[in-house]
Amino acid sequence: MATKKPNYFIRSKYADGHLLLEAVHVETDIVFHNYQIIAENEQDANLTIEAYKRFMSKNDNALRFMALHLADTLEVDYKGKSANEIAFLIVAKIKESDIRGEQ
Repeated sequence: MATKKPNYFIRSKYADGHLLLEAVHVETDIVFHNYQIIAENEQDANLTIEAYKRFMSKNDNALRFMALHLADTLEVDYKGKSANEIAFLIVAKIKESDIRGEQ
């Protein structure tokens, strides 16, 4: 069984006790999720980075955040909806845009 290559990467920046983590789509370089936290030192920052990577890979959280980012971008009302309903609304919005010739 082939291993699926992730479609995102984690970018981090640590300076003056502040850590910024960004989940970035590989092909588009779009940041679809970010997390900011105060880290006491570089070791604390590295531990937080590793925890964020694990969190994003667990249960397809990165994919969920990508879908929510896309829903926000397309102005899809996803509040209170399941993941399947959100995906259906996103596809419907894209088809609607294609029919109207929007880009």
